[in-house]
Amino acid sequence: MANNYEHQNNNDYNYPSHPGNNYYIRSQRPNRGRRSSGYPFFNTSTDSRQQEQQQQVSTTRNNNAPFDRSSSAASSLKASDDESNVYAVNLLLKPVELGIIGENNQNHQVFNGLGAFNNYFGLLAPNKSLGYTLPDVWDGYFHITLAKFSTNIKPHQLEKNFSNFFPSLEGLPSIPDVVFRASTIKKISGANRPVKVRGIDFLVLPIYSSVKTKEFYERVQPLLAKIQKKTGSTDWNVTLLDDLHVTIRKYSNIQFELNEIKIAEFPLEFRCSHLEVKQSRDRAIKRFKVAETNSYRWWTGVTEIDGKCSGCQETTMFYAWEGFCLFCQKYESIIPIWSTDGTHIKNCQEIKNDENVKQPWLN
Repeated sequence: MANNYEHQNNNDYNYPSHPGNNYYIRSQRPNRGRRSSGYPFFNTSTDSRQQEQQQQVSTTRNNNAPFDRSSSAASSLKASDDESNVYAVNLLLKPVELGIIGENNQNHQVFNGLGAFNNYFGLLAPNKSLGYTLPDVWDGYFHITLAKFSTNIKPHQLEKNFSNFFPSLEGLPSIPDVVFRASTIKKISGANRPVKVRGIDFLVLPIYSSVKTKEFYERVQPLLAKIQKKTGSTDWNVTLLDDLHVTIRKYSNIQFELNEIKIAEFPLEFRCSHLEVKQSRDRAIKRFKVAETNSYRWWTGVTEIDGKCSGCQETTMFYAWEGFCLFCQKYESIIPIWSTDGTHIKNCQEIKNDENVKQPWLN
């Protein structure tokens, strides 16, 4: 929980933090060429108190701030054309539950709930509301990618391989104890992306390479080697320490100057909940569509099925599904193939026997 963070401080910059506190923000976000993202019954204006709070934090931060990175720090990052087919080994952020922390001089502001990143970036660009369009990636999908791989092993067999994978984690620091920091925002070319999103750039938060993050990076390498062996992959790519980053935008093509986002004045720090091996969402959906009676369960929380929320069954047809339900305020996340917290893809029978999960598509 956010209360576990160091230096938590309830200060004058606090926003109301609870699930659903960002829906007036979501209505300002662009659609992805599918359905209108305007939600007419949600208030789309920011109240005067929040506007005053936003203006109060527009103070100047010293250019020699300890979290600053060189402008070339992310220069070796490359555009990805493997968003559909490649697996990833990620450190998962949970901004909804665990929150993220913004720093302003001696003040520490916690942002959590479904609007964690929306509120944070809205704070950075209050005058033009550009920050509210930045986190165009679902709340359950913020992560730091440690490695990517492809494999000739069939997906169901790969999951079976990891079902009996119990490596020793001795020597690996507790992942939630590692603090990651970012104070710059970068644009990475999307020229080589899949056709539907080709030319839409990535926006990323490069991770500041501190002594602690370097130590963690080095100590996690033996585990990554064991994971690679389990995948049978000969196409294994580990992210370099200086290239670690969080991707914050993948889909919308809004154009603006990055220097208008004053992240150096309000650096970000966060923790990750666990490490996981994960398939892409596109792959998971394709497997779900071809599974008999749609019995393949690939998500936790809720997802959209036939224009409805899988949890509360409310229709999603009048707004673009962006990974969370406007009504029940639950969000979607991909069940990992394997993770350090013990979760993994469940088989169909386990899911059917779970009385706490509503699954009308299995009837």
